[in-house]
Amino acid sequence: MPQNITVSSIEEVITIDSPRARRVEIRDRWCWGLSLCESGRITYFHKGRSIVSQPDTAVLLPKGQDYTLYCSEAGRFPVINFECLMPPEKADFLCIPLRHPESYLRDYARLQQLHLLHRDPAGCMSILYGMFSALAGEYRQASPVPETAIRWMEEHLFDPALQVCQLAERAGVSEVYFRRLFCQTYGIAPKQYILDIRLRRARQLLAESRMPVGAVAAECGFSSLYHFSRAFRTAEGLSPSEYRAQAAVLGL
Repeated sequence: MPQNITVSSIEEVITIDSPRARRVEIRDRWCWGLSLCESGRITYFHKGRSIVSQPDTAVLLPKGQDYTLYCSEAGRFPVINFECLMPPEKADFLCIPLRHPESYLRDYARLQQLHLLHRDPAGCMSILYGMFSALAGEYRQASPVPETAIRWMEEHLFDPALQVCQLAERAGVSEVYFRRLFCQTYGIAPKQYILDIRLRRARQLLAESRMPVGAVAAECGFSSLYHFSRAFRTAEGLSPSEYRAQAAVLGL
């Protein structure tokens, strides 16, 4: 969790009730945000990364960034939107595992009540900074995934030969420990993370191009058309061809 955040104003303290299959494209996010999760599951897609918001994580949403969010499980998502006088040096998404998520939800409820009543702005700031301080402690205790492994993964996302054991080798840890580190940092298993990105790219190609389905499978890193079709149907409930036909009808 960045240490140099200086908040200039708290813009919104809202809880979003998100239905399943909700998909939103965000362009140039208007301010910074801290997203919690009471229930459900949302995945943010940003620059080849998947960041998962679920009940045991907090997500820092960066100002000025473009991203897509997809709700795979309906739920309630408390969000604090704020402006910074001194923003973090690196404007990027940050997923922080929470040991005691209920304490953050209690702080959020207190902050929301004060903010809605337009009372005690100093108290609102105190609550938010207290949450930041606790999150910084959580982040320090969570072991980050080595950058060398992440960079190598991003460079080989669409290589069918990419294996989790290769990432662990580059991180210098066992495969079991790498999986644990990855889940702590991103809130999702590395294999599922890679699959989600490949399927997202496949959806885009199916909707926006006339590439044969077999070529789409190869372009997105699937070792065979069978493997691609099976994974796609599991995720979407449709075959790749059915998805393309539906996208054409809906104008996606």
